[in-house]
Amino acid sequence: MPDEKQQTKIATIHPKLQDIQRIRRNETTDIVERLGFITPRQIKIRELGGLNPMTAFNPSIVVDKDKLFLYARIVVGYFTYTSAVVEISMDVDEVISGDFRTKSLDASLSVIPSNFYDLWGVEDPRTYIVNGKLYMTYTGRTKLFFTSLSEKTVPVTAVGQRCGERICWKKEEAHFLPKVFRKNVVMNKDAFYGAVRDKVFYFHRPELLGGEYYVLAGIIGSSVRGHDGIREVEVVNNVALFEASGFEKKIGWSTPPIEVDSKYIVLLHCVDEKSEAYKVFAAELEIDGKSIDVSAVTPTYIMKPREPYELFGDRPFTVFPCGFWRIDDEIIISYGAGDFLVGLGLLKVDELLSLLDKGRLE
Repeated sequence: MPDEKQQTKIATIHPKLQDIQRIRRNETTDIVERLGFITPRQIKIRELGGLNPMTAFNPSIVVDKDKLFLYARIVVGYFTYTSAVVEISMDVDEVISGDFRTKSLDASLSVIPSNFYDLWGVEDPRTYIVNGKLYMTYTGRTKLFFTSLSEKTVPVTAVGQRCGERICWKKEEAHFLPKVFRKNVVMNKDAFYGAVRDKVFYFHRPELLGGEYYVLAGIIGSSVRGHDGIREVEVVNNVALFEASGFEKKIGWSTPPIEVDSKYIVLLHCVDEKSEAYKVFAAELEIDGKSIDVSAVTPTYIMKPREPYELFGDRPFTVFPCGFWRIDDEIIISYGAGDFLVGLGLLKVDELLSLLDKGRLE
């Protein structure tokens, strides 16, 4: 581990951070095959009388046998831009074939605002499996979102289980930095648990009052009973694994790690300094003792906005992956396109590993 001189206020600086910066380049090798997109007009929300949302974006996915459950962030009005998450069930085959592009899709409200931690919105869900359990971690816009300088958003984690044809979610935890730092955190986003080999880490991206962003991985510390029956859980022993390069404004986690040929791979998103475009690169993680390590990064971005529905929308030039699920020798990616549509893509495992091999760290 780094010595005390490498400590920041909230995290330890990873010793390979500068090596990562030297490898990464402001170039793109886009290896994601676009399968198509889902528009708000295709989505009919059962509980709202078949209402179409105004936007549907930043989706995550769960694959169970031949079924794909898609969890999209939706907004039905722009006054406070309060979000919820809907569930859409599709056959895996119709996703791979692109048949979903012309279909009307029934959706059910899956996770909606219901407590102190998500009163003003449930945003950007990430769904994943850790130690055999299904989780969803989303960004909750707290009761303080419009009235406070700090703790505007916090990550909230729910546990999922099958309920007939659907998956039901029970909200259990809200995650925070240690108490001494809490009032300095404006927002905390891009969060999820991740299991790398037999160790469980918590990934998150806090923004501080001074405007700094930290791309962190930590472990779970103490917890206390919070509002509305939710546990407030501290994330401790944080390590800053990445930072924005000179050609980027900011950087954050995109997808929970998945195992690919005994390697653990995550996606990260970055905002270009000049164009403001969201772009995506991949990283490979390993364990060294009890700490997390970065063993490779793709030297170039693997995805950037290129299709009309990615170049134009509520937020132009945006691809924002939240879902990343392996099926045999391919990976399905679900992402927000222009903060307006659901995008779906396909990635070849061997192509991804080949790019990671070009950015291997010693």
